[in-house]
Amino acid sequence: MKRGGFRRGGGGGDDRTGDMFGDTVQQLYDDGTYPVGFWAWLRKNEHVYDEFVKLARRAKRRGAKCWSARGIIHVLRWRTGLREGDQNALKLNDHSTPGLARLAMEREKDLTGFFRTRKPPGAEEARRLDGSLYVDPE
Repeated sequence: MKRGGFRRGGGGGDDRTGDMFGDTVQQLYDDGTYPVGFWAWLRKNEHVYDEFVKLARRAKRRGAKCWSARGIIHVLRWRTGLREGDQNALKLNDHSTPGLARLAMEREKDLTGFFRTRKPPGAEEARRLDGSLYVDPE
């Protein structure tokens, strides 16, 4: 969900105001397509998002028009030793991958369209806490 402001891109403006992924960012981008628990996970793992974006940009600079978000997570997991904030045994859990891809394409204008994403099941019925639908009925 693209809304005004808070969009980063290739060295441009930044929505980091002390709490990189606080409630404001979630309110701007959460359109009901992010995995359950993604925003809470992201608050603890800002470093994973940063490295995810760096690797995506590196692939793009090397000529990739589109790349696998899961591929990026695999590279981060096995080659860099990057870990989630809780230091679990898996280094990085791949459940956050769809959310990372969606958010990177929303926030980083140079990565718009770089990943292919699927609409999650039930997106048409997803509701915000106030009861309103995330997706406007057509």
